[in-house]
Amino acid sequence: MLRHVLHSLLSNAPNLLHISLQTGTKHYVGPFEFFSKIRPHDPPFHEDLPRLPVPNFYYALEDILFEETSKGPVPSAFTRPSASTRAAGSSSRGVWDGYLDCSDADLMAEQHIWAAVDPFAQNEAFNCVNGDVFKWKQLWRVLAGKFEMEWVEMEEGRESGFSLVEMMKGKGGCFGGDCEGEGACED
Repeated sequence: MLRHVLHSLLSNAPNLLHISLQTGTKHYVGPFEFFSKIRPHDPPFHEDLPRLPVPNFYYALEDILFEETSKGPVPSAFTRPSASTRAAGSSSRGVWDGYLDCSDADLMAEQHIWAAVDPFAQNEAFNCVNGDVFKWKQLWRVLAGKFEMEWVEMEEGRESGFSLVEMMKGKGGCFGGDCEGEGACED
């Protein structure tokens, strides 16, 4: 699908100056289905680390974009932010207890703009992280306190199959007035 979009875009947009692809940290740790089956790269991650020996959708996207843009004058850049601060926590015990970094959405946007206008960024990959670390179990405790909700530890045996989206279905009314002043959105 990406190849078809690029063919159409590159042949019909003569003023196009740049294409930016955003993937993420799974470039270095692999897809979820391989988390316990392969050894990921150790952080801190750097852009020239070799690819992991497993199929990875991110690799396919980068290959297609590089192949298509290398045929013509439109450069590309690949950005690899960590978990977006808009993303919800995982249900994995390792993620719950482990240290994670994150990428602020504004920082990610600035990186895309920079990669589009700086000629030295053409056809390169760039990581994007804030530099701070957190644990989901700590963040959920803070959020629960902020909204005056009870905080509970991750339940044993609930690691697989937990979905925050499913858990929160139908609970939009619980947050209505509280979120408006906090800059939170309904989705």
